[in-house]
Amino acid sequence: MDVSVATFNLNNLFGRPVFSRDLLEVDVLDERRKRVLLTLYVNHLKSKLARNADEKHQGNLRRRRQAERIAAIISERPPPAPYVILGDLNDPRTASRLGALRDLALGSAKPRRLA
Repeated sequence: MDVSVATFNLNNLFGRPVFSRDLLEVDVLDERRKRVLLTLYVNHLKSKLARNADEKHQGNLRRRRQAERIAAIISERPPPAPYVILGDLNDPRTASRLGALRDLALGSAKPRRLA
């Protein structure tokens, strides 16, 4: 087994990075490096730490944008094999801010669970 790695840290409309830590894409390859067995999207979304209500609100918005961007990256570049989105999402899986990731899982041909 071998791996292939790429990272994403794309800018938003205001020229600022969407991710405070790059989104890591890892393809797990077969022994001959010919076929992707599994793709991992490893991330760490914006922390929930905040000093006041405005920072909390801004953090919630940023996590929503980050989740939307992860979903867009996967939709724009569909992996050739099953995939897993993992890492520290800093929200429960039922949070509305993670809706784009749930929608991505629900819209796929194979059942997937946002864990």
